[in-house]
Amino acid sequence: MFARIPNWYRIQHVIIHHVEDNGIEDTQSTLPYDRSSFIDFTRCALRFTISGLFSIDILKYLIKRKRKKVISQLAIGMIFYYALLIVVLVWNWMFFVTIICFRIIGQIISTLGFLHEHGMIDILEPNNIYRNSLHFITTENSHASLGDDAHIEHHLNQGSHWSNYINKFNQNVLTYANERA
Repeated sequence: MFARIPNWYRIQHVIIHHVEDNGIEDTQSTLPYDRSSFIDFTRCALRFTISGLFSIDILKYLIKRKRKKVISQLAIGMIFYYALLIVVLVWNWMFFVTIICFRIIGQIISTLGFLHEHGMIDILEPNNIYRNSLHFITTENSHASLGDDAHIEHHLNQGSHWSNYINKFNQNVLTYANERA
C-alpha cells in the first residue's frame, strides 16, 4: 500500500533501529547529518530513499551479523516487490513511474520523521537514547501525538502501547532530568 518492500519496515525499524538506537551502526542513523543544513537533509533523504528502494545497507548489516532468517525474509520481500514492479512496468509504465515517485516521496517524508525523532543528538553521548531522541510533551498534547512525540519512551518500552508512554514518562521524570533529556 505504501509501495514499500514487504518486511522492509519491520526489519529496518525493529531489528536494526531499535537494536542500534540511532547509533552509527543504525542504517537510518541521523548522527552524520547537521539538522540545520538543507544539504545534509537532502543527503539524508537520498540515503533513506536508496535504502527504501534497494535495501543494500540493510542487507549488509544483516549479513555482517549473520542474521540468515531475517535476510531470507527481506530477500523474499524484495523478490516479490521487484517482480511486482516488473509486472506493473510491462502492464503500464506510467503506473510504474507513479509507484516509484510515491516511494521516493514516502522516503522523504520518512526522513522528516526520523529527523523529528532523532535530529537532536548530544554528540558527546550519541548512543544515549535520552540524548539522541526527541521527547516532546505538553499539557495540550496529553497523548503525545499518539506516541510519536514520546520517542524516548518508544525506545525504552518498545512493546508498550503508545497510550502508556505518558504514564511511563511521568513515573520516570527524574531519570529524564538526570539524563538532561
